[in-house]
Amino acid sequence: MTTPPDAADSTATLINVAQLLKAPVGTTRRYHLSLPSLDLGEGRRARGLEGDVKLTRLSRGLLVEGAARATVELTCVRCLEEYTQPLDLQLEEEYRPTIDMASGHAIKYAANQDEGDFFLIGPDHVLDLTEALRQAAWLAVPMMPRCREDCPGIVVAAGETLPPATVAERDEPAAGGDARLAILGDLLEPAAEPPPAGRTRRTRRTRPR
Repeated sequence: MTTPPDAADSTATLINVAQLLKAPVGTTRRYHLSLPSLDLGEGRRARGLEGDVKLTRLSRGLLVEGAARATVELTCVRCLEEYTQPLDLQLEEEYRPTIDMASGHAIKYAANQDEGDFFLIGPDHVLDLTEALRQAAWLAVPMMPRCREDCPGIVVAAGETLPPATVAERDEPAAGGDARLAILGDLLEPAAEPPPAGRTRRTRRTRPR
């Protein structure tokens, strides 16, 4: 499935899997993904997402495996400047149908079943990769983003740089220290990136369509 460059996010991640759900166990299908952008939440977007996925028929649903690349704008924890971070996304998720292909009856999954996590395929047999890609993108975001490995940090004077302040330095300022540098040290405290979307039980998976 190759999507045009101007395709909307909500349609570029949808795959009709009705025929694959009727196929024998072990049957596979491959699709190419090309998304101009993907909303990650928390005011961030992954851009230029390109990748490939393989869908494999399982006895109770489908296994989605694949890899993709994208970029996201992050703030460097040292110099506090915005920069473009490449992301390598890895997918390996199980999807299960909400409608039995043979009988047409709805399939209900008990919330207390200890069967691991999986996403739900909509009642129209459309598989939505949006949430799986969003979670994979958050997992690929570095915990301590840096614009480059040798980023010198904030420049406080000509020819000088201010290294990130340690916890001890912030909690117990040295006697006679410059208060202005203490303030700059506080600014350098790494801002925690939002955690990946929680991988909860079935109640948070793809809403049936």
